[in-house]
Amino acid sequence: MSSSDDLSVPDEADTKPMDFEDAMDNTTKPGSFGKYQLFLYGLFCFATTCTGALNMDLVIILGMPKHRCSVPGYANDTFEIQGDAHQALINASIPEGESCTTYDTAQNGSLLQQKCSQWVYDDTFYSPSVISEFDIVCDKVILRSVTNMLFMFFKILGGIVGGQISDRFGRKKVFCFSLLLMSLSKLASGFAPEIYSLMIFRGFSSCFSVAFYQTGFVWAMEFVGSSKRQIAGMASNFFFAFGVCLVTPLAYFIRNWRHLTFAITGPCVFFFGYWWLIEESPRWLITNGRRKEAEDIIRKVAKFNGKSDALPAGPLFEGTKDKEDQEVVPEKTVNCCTIMKNKTLAVRLICLSINWAAVSAAYYGLSLNSGNLSGDIYINYLVTGLIEIPAYIYALFAPMKFGRKYTHAFAMIVGGTACIVSIFPVIFGGSSLSWLITTLSTIGKFGASASFASVYIWTAEMTPTSMRVVTLGITSTAARVASMIAPYITDLGMLIVGPFSKALPLIILGAFGLLAGIFSFTLPETLGRPLPETIEDALLLGRAPKISTEDANQTELEQLNGKQSNGSAVKA
Repeated sequence: MSSSDDLSVPDEADTKPMDFEDAMDNTTKPGSFGKYQLFLYGLFCFATTCTGALNMDLVIILGMPKHRCSVPGYANDTFEIQGDAHQALINASIPEGESCTTYDTAQNGSLLQQKCSQWVYDDTFYSPSVISEFDIVCDKVILRSVTNMLFMFFKILGGIVGGQISDRFGRKKVFCFSLLLMSLSKLASGFAPEIYSLMIFRGFSSCFSVAFYQTGFVWAMEFVGSSKRQIAGMASNFFFAFGVCLVTPLAYFIRNWRHLTFAITGPCVFFFGYWWLIEESPRWLITNGRRKEAEDIIRKVAKFNGKSDALPAGPLFEGTKDKEDQEVVPEKTVNCCTIMKNKTLAVRLICLSINWAAVSAAYYGLSLNSGNLSGDIYINYLVTGLIEIPAYIYALFAPMKFGRKYTHAFAMIVGGTACIVSIFPVIFGGSSLSWLITTLSTIGKFGASASFASVYIWTAEMTPTSMRVVTLGITSTAARVASMIAPYITDLGMLIVGPFSKALPLIILGAFGLLAGIFSFTLPETLGRPLPETIEDALLLGRAPKISTEDANQTELEQLNGKQSNGSAVKA
C-alpha cells in the first residue's frame, strides 16, 4: 500500500454509522450464510442433535420388559423357560397371566395368592433397563410415570429461568454453562443407585436442556441475517429428530441402560471447548450498552467472512440508534386479565392454549408410547423418530401454499383421527393387526410433530406486539402442563388388562388432538397478512388486505425477526 493510500481520507459512505441489522447483513453476502455464521450454527446444531438423544432416550431406558414373579425357592429362575420341569414349577407357583402374585399354601391346604417381592425379566430388549434393575413393577409401577412427569416439570423450570438469566448475564454464558450442566446431570444419572436419584438427575438434565436450547436458539438467530432466519429456525428441528433417531443403533448394540447413558453422553465432551469457539451475541451487547464489544465482534465476523470492506472504517454505531433503541410509544401493559376482557382475544387465547396443550401431549405421549406398542421396540422407536423429518418438511413448505391455519388444522385432524381409528384394529383384528396400530400411531406422531413446528409462528403472528410475550407465555405453559400429564396417559395401557390396553392411550391423545384441530378453524389466517402491532390490528386480523404469496414469503420473517428471537417451540 502506498503512502498516499495511508494518508487518504475515507469517503463519507465508508465512515457513516449503520444500524445493527445492516451491520450484520454486511458481514456476509446479501441473503446468504457467511462462513462464520455457518460455523456457529453448526455448533448449535451439533448440540441440538445431542440434546435430542439425551432427552428422548428415556423411551428406551424406561422401557417396560415382560416380567413375572420369581418362583419361590428357585435360585436360578429365569424368565425364559428352561424346560418342561421349569414350566411345571411355574404353573404350580404362579397364577396364569399374573406378574405380581404367587401361590401360597395355607394351613388348611388351600392355595392363596400373595404379593411377590422378586421378579424375573425378559432380557430380549433390555439387559437391564431401569425398570428391571430397580424393580419398578406392580405396586411401584407408578414411579415410571412419576419419573417421566418430573422430566417434563423440570422443562418448565428451565424455560422460565433460562430466558431470564440469559437476558441478564448474556447468551454465551448461559449457553455454555447450560450445555455443561446438562451433560454432567445426564452423566450422573448413569450412576444413580436407585430410582429417586435418577429422577432428580434426569430432571436437572431436562431443565438445563431447555435453558440451553432457548438461549442457543436466540443466540444463533441473532447471528443469522434476516432473510435466512426462517430456514435456520426450522432446520434445528431436523437435527433434534436426527438425535432422536441416533438412539436406536446405540440402544440396539448397548442393552445396559447405564452403558447406553454413558455412550449418549460421550459426545458432550466437545461442549467443553465451546467457550473458546463462540462469541457473545452482539445484539445482546448493544442492548446492554456494550457497543464497543459488539462492534469488535461484528468486525471479527466480517473479517472471517472476507467482508471487512463492507463495514465503515469509523465507529459502527456512534451517532445513530439501533432499531431496538428507537423511541416508540408503547401500548399500556397487558396481562392475562386484560386479554380475557375482550371476547375475541379471549376465545383466541383459549383455542391457542388447547392447541398447544394437544400438540405437546400428543408429541410426548406418542413418543413415550412407542415403547408400549407391539413388535420390536427398536423399530417402533426409530420409525417414531424418522417420521418427524417429513413432518417438518411439510410444516416448512405447506404454509406457502395453503396458509398457516389449514396446514396446522390438517395435521392435527389427520393425526388425531389416525389415533382414534386404532380402536378398530383392536376390535376386529386383535393381535394380528398390531402392525396397523403402530402405523396409525406413527401417523399421529407425524401430525403432532408438524403441528409443533407450526403453532409457535402462527401464535406469534396473530397476537399484537403488546401482548405477544404474554400470549406465548400462557400457551407455552399450557403445553408444558399437558406434557406432564402425557406420561400418565401412555401408562394407562399397563394398568388395564385386555385388548384395549394398546389402543386406549392413542384414543385419548387422538381425541384431544382432533378437538384442537377443529377449534383451530376459529382462528384467523396470518400468512401474507400484516403483522399486528396494536390490539386493534389483531382484532381486524382476517379482514386485513392480503399481500401476494411471493411477497409474503420474502418479507414475513423480516417482520417476525423480533418475536422469533425470543424462543422456540422445539422439543428440547
